[in-house]
Amino acid sequence: METPDPSAWRRIFLDSAPPPTEERFFPLRSRKGLTSGEHFARYLFAARYCQGKRVLDIACGPGYGAYILKILGAGEVVGVDRDRETVDFASRTYGSAGLDFHACDAAALDLELAPFDVIVSFETIEHLENVDPWLETLKRRLGPEGLLIISCPHDARSPWVSPFHVRHYTYPEFRQVVARHFPDPVAVSQLHGAASLILPAAAAQADDLSRVPLPETYLDFRKTVEDSDIFLLLGGTVPDNPQPLAVITKNLSEFLREIYAGVEYMRERFPRLEAELTGALETAGRQGREILSLHRALDEQKARARGLEHDLQAMYYSRTWQLMLACREAIRSPLELLRLPLRLARIFLKQPGP
Repeated sequence: METPDPSAWRRIFLDSAPPPTEERFFPLRSRKGLTSGEHFARYLFAARYCQGKRVLDIACGPGYGAYILKILGAGEVVGVDRDRETVDFASRTYGSAGLDFHACDAAALDLELAPFDVIVSFETIEHLENVDPWLETLKRRLGPEGLLIISCPHDARSPWVSPFHVRHYTYPEFRQVVARHFPDPVAVSQLHGAASLILPAAAAQADDLSRVPLPETYLDFRKTVEDSDIFLLLGGTVPDNPQPLAVITKNLSEFLREIYAGVEYMRERFPRLEAELTGALETAGRQGREILSLHRALDEQKARARGLEHDLQAMYYSRTWQLMLACREAIRSPLELLRLPLRLARIFLKQPGP
């Protein structure tokens, strides 16, 4: 692979970036760790298959991966993403001769573009409902000797799954759906591991994805491809056997110190949180009792109102009330005064009630 200019290489990392509109990874200089290493490793692995090739990066996000492929030797790279704001960011940050970005739905891929030698699709398939038409579209977009490099997270075993993932694949499920369009894909495992490195002093100070040869590497994983953290498949024309690659972005001791600091912080916070929770529960219980008391008082007031309504209705139809009304109207009208004896007789003869 080509060795890029150091200043061009450092452009991969961002000092600041806009907040992601969806599930996006931004290669922030201040946030190097397992997540950044995971994303960089896939593109660095794919770069060896893209030398001098025309490459399509599906769901390219902010464009750092397409940029890595280009500066490591790809002839031409086209990145597509459905989010216009993200594509504009990629164009401003990484766009250059031979590296273009387009706003396009990855599922439809409705762009008038020439066939590609390599299509890279990392962490896309789990976002799609209708996978088969999409994979068939990718197959049509590849040239006669084209190569597809596709990945999928092992969501089926993960305790945390992104809300943006609509499918949660096991390895057999992932391989089966890809193999329907790219027969006999070659499997590659991506694993997150802890490493103990012995390095010369200069190499130990390496940063910004500096390339360091490790002539002797010893693995103690014992993981099957079904147990990978990320599934990778190579479909189409695979030029050679996949070669190992590792990206180490965080010192394990620092990582553990961060974990211990977080644990200590929570240990300090727990008593206060427990006291706050106890107080909140006591307040909630007191308020619940107050609400229950108010409900009872309201029921009593409703019963009293019904009783008053009954008494008012009984009073309205009583002889006393009818006599009072008749006398009041007789005082106001001479005609009613003349009719008063007859009206009084009717009141006395009629039974009280409606």
